[in-house]
Amino acid sequence: MPLRQLIPSAEPYYLPGGKTACLLIHGFTSSPEESRPLGEDLHRLGYSVLGLRLAGHGTHPRDLGRVRTEDWLLDLEDGISLLEGAAKQVVLVGQSLGGCLALAAAAHTPAAGVVGISTPYPSQVSAPRQAFQRISEVFRPTIKKSGPQPHPTLGVRREAGYPAYTEFPSRVLRQLFRTQQIMAQGLPEVKAPILLLQSRDDPFLDPQGPPRILEELGSSQKELVWLDGLGHSITNHPGRGKALDLIATFLESCSS
Repeated sequence: MPLRQLIPSAEPYYLPGGKTACLLIHGFTSSPEESRPLGEDLHRLGYSVLGLRLAGHGTHPRDLGRVRTEDWLLDLEDGISLLEGAAKQVVLVGQSLGGCLALAAAAHTPAAGVVGISTPYPSQVSAPRQAFQRISEVFRPTIKKSGPQPHPTLGVRREAGYPAYTEFPSRVLRQLFRTQQIMAQGLPEVKAPILLLQSRDDPFLDPQGPPRILEELGSSQKELVWLDGLGHSITNHPGRGKALDLIATFLESCSS
């Protein structure tokens, strides 16, 4: 029997509920399992929820070497199309890379609202550094994360204590940065209501990024809320209750 391609618990999920639907988009190297705790919270509040799986995720790290930003944006189009058939309105809820994709999609796709969680703003990368990145891909084709231990049976396909790969192809960094650039370029075109959530103790993001996103958004209804003690992945943090309350209030405003 061939090896199962999808990691157990990495499947997309659909939780049918009310006429307002939330499309949950996970972060880089992760899977729908990362967003599921928040998704189940929102479902208990009466919302329909679709947890999307982005291309190259939830299978094997090598699959990320074949994806492009357009693949991820098409995943969002698929999710939005599926929900539009069952819901009156769709709100995009993205974690990290998922936040970038949600904001990028909202510049061109009707959405009742967007929740960007731990969403990075692209730093300036010079032409020489971009050239160096391409050269380094030859000598360092795989980037191994520092700290996370491989799952005892799934190996590099999953961290032992978190639903994410323990390594990834270095070439995908070009698509990651490109996604951030596309998001930044489209921010003035985003008119939907926006809620940005950012933890003060996020070890991965520049704290100056979220205020820049807020400033450049074209929406007249936008808010940035700083949270304490939730790290980077807020969607499945045990202390996400405060974030849930804020998202629930935002969803009610989008539905009114």
